Amino acid sequence: MADISSIQQAKTIGSQNKDIRYEERKAVRLIISNSQNQIIIIHVQKGNYYKLPGGGIEDDEDHALAGEREALEETGCKISVGNFLGATEEWRNDLHQLSYCYNAKVIEDTGVLELTELEIGEGLTHHATKVMHALAAALELYSDIYLLFGALEPAQAAK
Repeated sequence: MADISSIQQAKTIGSQNKDIRYEERKAVRLIISNSQNQIIIIHVQKGNYYKLPGGGIEDDEDHALAGEREALEETGCKISVGNFLGATEEWRNDLHQLSYCYNAKVIEDTGVLELTELEIGEGLTHHATKVMHALAAALELYSDIYLLFGALEPAQAAK
């Protein structure tokens, strides 16, 4: 799977401050499409913003396994992880996060979410929408906008 050192076009958001000790985090983000050619996005009611499904990569996981786990937890969907689409490197507050984005297909929607207490408290919900609607909804979250534009290329080529 992808490694930030092998990615020539990782989008960097923010900048490193040498006076801050950062928590290092690697994450996977997913552009999950369903049989209606819609993608699944997450709405965080507390803060009223949208984001792509995904989350932290555990020490014993590769990117695909982390993506499958996160999709099942946040959306209730069993997925098949596809091609690597792009990456972002973010410097926010005291967090340095590398996010790797993949496309994925829904295999089965179990309807059963496994949200954490924090995610429940933040009011996480998910829904399927067209890519352009997801872009409009995600205007506040620059890293996901960069990744969603990557999803437009195959969608436009399929027309």
